[in-house]
Amino acid sequence: MSESGPSLLEKSRRMPHEAVIELNDVFGPVDGPRLLDDVDAEVETTVGNEGRFLSGKFKIDAWPDACIHLATHIAEVREDQIQRLKDWLGAHGYDPEISLTEETISEIQATDYTMGARGRSVGRHVIKVVMNHANRLQESEGENGAAFYAGFTGSGLIFYSQKRYLQDLLRDGRITELYRIKNKDNGGLWVNGHQFRSSVVANAQSYPDSLEPVIDLSVPEQDAPLEIVWIDKFGNSLLRARDPENYTELLVPGRTLTLVIDGKPAKVVVGTDLDNSETGQPTIYRNPNTTHPRIIDLAIKSQDCLSGRGHALEFIRKRVGNESLALKDLRKLELDLEA
Repeated sequence: MSESGPSLLEKSRRMPHEAVIELNDVFGPVDGPRLLDDVDAEVETTVGNEGRFLSGKFKIDAWPDACIHLATHIAEVREDQIQRLKDWLGAHGYDPEISLTEETISEIQATDYTMGARGRSVGRHVIKVVMNHANRLQESEGENGAAFYAGFTGSGLIFYSQKRYLQDLLRDGRITELYRIKNKDNGGLWVNGHQFRSSVVANAQSYPDSLEPVIDLSVPEQDAPLEIVWIDKFGNSLLRARDPENYTELLVPGRTLTLVIDGKPAKVVVGTDLDNSETGQPTIYRNPNTTHPRIIDLAIKSQDCLSGRGHALEFIRKRVGNESLALKDLRKLELDLEA
């Protein structure tokens, strides 16, 4: 898929993988009102402190659409890892764009072991991310589940996922090579009809006959003006805007707006971040630590964030009149903001 030089797929076959991060609906219990694993926090903390990615398994059974946000977050963590390495190299007399040799990395590690770990990770290893929630298809369709895709980024990430969960990565141009993984007759990646494809799908780049290049990288837009795409263990919620420019003039700190949740209005205050929000007050803001233009935070600052009460998830559930609304049903809610 590259006009000149080897494709990202070809390069990945020659590079060791540093970690496999699995977000899978086969792990954990099935659904309920509980909160999700803190995948974003765990990945960010690991890479920030270790300098490199580590393998991990996380359950997404209750809310597979959270993978749309998590894919972007993992990509941002990778980009931060790369930028931190470049900044360090530049500050210590190295060319930030240099292709690091093993000798150079050993030299760096003698000065700063964590930065050396970043140097060994970036440009020398690939990170595989498996995101799986493959709904069964009708037998007449001849498939054993929704098709997997392999999406490659220039930063060394490979996402193996149903296409739905790659939509923001594609929309933002992070995935520059995309392949459809054949469900049947795929050269031995799995036998026809295999029901646990996610257990082997990260080997797809080693089976050329399993991959079909996808030229059209476009994705459909979301239906609702705002969707809930992530809720962390503290109940803080992320909303993704279909048309972020529609909210530019609305999101002025200090204003009071109406958040419409499935037709039910609720007053919220526009803030700047969580720390400067009023305790107990539903607040929305563009998180200064998030560069994604479509993401708007909805949070309620609490005196005891681990109490499980008084947070944004509870606020949403009360507004729709169902205090035990399952996470999987949150993605069905339609939201909008009004002056």
